[in-house]
Amino acid sequence: MITFSEQFQTSMGKPIDFEGRKVYPIFTIDLDSEVEFSLLWKNSNSNFKQGIQIKIDKGTIEVNDEKLSSIVLWQDTCPEKISLRCMPKKNAKLKVWNVWQVDDLVQAWVGNSGIEIEKYEDGEYRLNCSDGPGAPDFGNTTFELKFPYDVSF
Repeated sequence: MITFSEQFQTSMGKPIDFEGRKVYPIFTIDLDSEVEFSLLWKNSNSNFKQGIQIKIDKGTIEVNDEKLSSIVLWQDTCPEKISLRCMPKKNAKLKVWNVWQVDDLVQAWVGNSGIEIEKYEDGEYRLNCSDGPGAPDFGNTTFELKFPYDVSF
């Protein structure tokens, strides 16, 4: 079977179809103004430590009184619910993707890594993530992002 990462290379990062599901390599939205959003961890089921990386390409993300352009949040050490504030510059993009740790190495975007994104309320999105090792499993880590308005991804 061709892996998700190989299919994403062929599609140049566009979503792919897997068993009737639309699978993304990354959740990306455009930001034109400051926005506060929350992240809620739902579950994790993997042999590997699960996390997510959040990055803004132009601007900063404020979390716990720190201003960063990129942050990795680990499911086992992050609070169940956390608020983040994005302060973008013009034409900024917010990007979110799943990561996992094998020994001391953080991995992303390899093997069968992919994200199924479900919109279930206005401004609320559930991201079901498959880490890379083995067969696709969108139950490896699941979290929700809640924005004050609908976003296009």
